[in-house]
Amino acid sequence: PPRQSGVLLVSIGVLFTLFGVLLFFDRGLIAIGNLLYLLGITLAIGPAKAVNFFFQRRKARATACFFAGIFAVLCGYTIIGVLLEALGFVSLFGQFMPMVIGVARTLPIIGTALSAPYVAPVVDRIVGIDGSARRV
Repeated sequence: PPRQSGVLLVSIGVLFTLFGVLLFFDRGLIAIGNLLYLLGITLAIGPAKAVNFFFQRRKARATACFFAGIFAVLCGYTIIGVLLEALGFVSLFGQFMPMVIGVARTLPIIGTALSAPYVAPVVDRIVGIDGSARRV
C-alpha cells in the first residue's frame, strides 16, 4: 500500500539525512535523504494533502525555509542547507513534537534516555510538554 511505502521512505530518508550529517555533512547522502523524505510524505498522505500541508498561507515562511534548505544542499551549500531545513522542519512539524516525544519515551533504549532525570526536563521544555503531565 502507498501509505506504508510512504512511511518506509520517510524513515529511510531521515536515516540517510542523519548519516549524511554524521559523515561530516555528506552532500550526496543528505540530498538522497531529502528526496526520499519528500517522496515518502507525498505517498504517506497523498499528493493533494501534501500540497495542502506545505502550501498553507500560515506555513509559507516555514515551507520556504525548508525548501530553500533542500535547494541549498543540492547546490552544494550543505551546512547552510541543513540549518535552513532544520529551522523549516521544526516550524512545519513542531506541533507534532509532543506526540513524537511521547511515543519515543515508550521505546526501550530511547525512552530510558529521554526519561533520565537530567534529560527529561530539558526535552520537555524544548517541545513544550508540561513536566507534571509526563508519565514516569
